[in-house]
Amino acid sequence: MQTFLITIIGAFIGAFGGAFAQYWFGMRKTRNDLVQDAKSQSYADFLKAVAQITSAQRVGDKEAERNGLMSLTEAKARLCIWANPEVIASAAKLERTGAKLDNPSSIKAFIRMIQAMRDRIYSGGKASENDLYLVLFGENLKNE
Repeated sequence: MQTFLITIIGAFIGAFGGAFAQYWFGMRKTRNDLVQDAKSQSYADFLKAVAQITSAQRVGDKEAERNGLMSLTEAKARLCIWANPEVIASAAKLERTGAKLDNPSSIKAFIRMIQAMRDRIYSGGKASENDLYLVLFGENLKNE
């Protein structure tokens, strides 16, 4: 009789322990997925706002530029919440250069910020500064 009770109690503990562990790990994965999604979206929103501002400035559309600046401000706020410390440090470095993509130091800081974002998302190889510059600006990076 005693062995029977121990077996039943052990089965209940195993079943409830297993169910709890599955629930706990599932919730943790869901939370991690949500954080990763928010982080990726904040990176994309930041880059989208920069592109919007750049395009508006090229054609002289002040309204679109203002909208882009509002989007950029919102994206920066989300970066402060979701981004890794390396990305925030890169964003701060970009801000210290004047945060305008009109000089070599700010362009390099912007490229390095994108590399920091990519490093947080992709564990594979690093995209070169020249390749990123070529994709973003349509020309090879000038070595200075």
